[in-house]
Amino acid sequence: MTAVERTVLLAAPRSFCAGVERAIEVVERMLADADRPVYVRKQAGAMGFFEPVPRPATPAVKAPSVWTEQMLAGYDFAVCAGALHPDGTAEELDLGTQWLSWGTYADDWFPQVYGPTRDLTGARVMVARLKSFMPLDLSTVDHPANPLEAGLTDLWQRTAAPMEAQHRTEFRAAVDVMLDSWVWELQNQHERRIADPVDYIEMRRRTFGSDLTMSPSRFKQARQVPPEVYATRSLQNLEAAASDYACFVNDLYSYQKEIEFEGELHNIVLVVENFLDVSRTQAAEIVRDLMTSPRRRSGAARPRTRWRRGRARSPGLRPRGRAARPSARLRRSRR
Repeated sequence: MTAVERTVLLAAPRSFCAGVERAIEVVERMLADADRPVYVRKQAGAMGFFEPVPRPATPAVKAPSVWTEQMLAGYDFAVCAGALHPDGTAEELDLGTQWLSWGTYADDWFPQVYGPTRDLTGARVMVARLKSFMPLDLSTVDHPANPLEAGLTDLWQRTAAPMEAQHRTEFRAAVDVMLDSWVWELQNQHERRIADPVDYIEMRRRTFGSDLTMSPSRFKQARQVPPEVYATRSLQNLEAAASDYACFVNDLYSYQKEIEFEGELHNIVLVVENFLDVSRTQAAEIVRDLMTSPRRRSGAARPRTRWRRGRARSPGLRPRGRAARPSARLRRSRR
């Protein structure tokens, strides 16, 4: 048989997918155009993110402050902001990067400050104070008493001032939902309660700040895309699927560190393991199946996991028997 020479032509070869390429391009353009630092180290330092915060000493507390400059340097908030809002201006991406920084700092603040002492009352008081720093009429607020309040006050004034009244109300509601969800996490941790999958996925969208991070891009497209379109079930399902995928990716990458070393109860892998009574490896596989199932077509792909307590209806998995009864120390939440 005679060998046949063939030529393969690659059109614009690249090492990343188109979405990542676009995000990198946006950040590079932002770096070239902006006349001030787009990374948030300067802003975080000015708001006091690196200052010591009084809280009980625990194995998870490795520094007197919630954050250090080294920790912040390890985050890539600018790239994330570029992926969330690829058509944003340099100023909009700068602001989005700082919102991501503040939200992540606050998400670390609550468990470190209120978790060890189980101070749910203090956490609720803090949430109420934070909400008071976001007046819809942009009126004068109290003087911030800590880095968390200082950061939110600065971001709210710069973000809400140029917004239309309706968008400002919706954006405030998105922040409120995220703040309330952090108290829900603290209460679960206090009661040693693992949420069931439905509750967890709903609340994970809130603790992750999904609506908050999508809002700026949505508002900017308001003239091209009517609000009625965003209210349709189809688009809401698309947004929920995108949000869930991001949340699951985060949980999959960090589940061993969070569950085994930090004692975290809010991770989709642990939720599935507990609810279906399967091994942790099997739970991770089920989560992967859930992440990819919305993008598959019937016939050529594996069937979706069916949620039934005590058994995993997913290919390659066998039930380990009846689900274990919740103990007094570690209870499953029930609707």
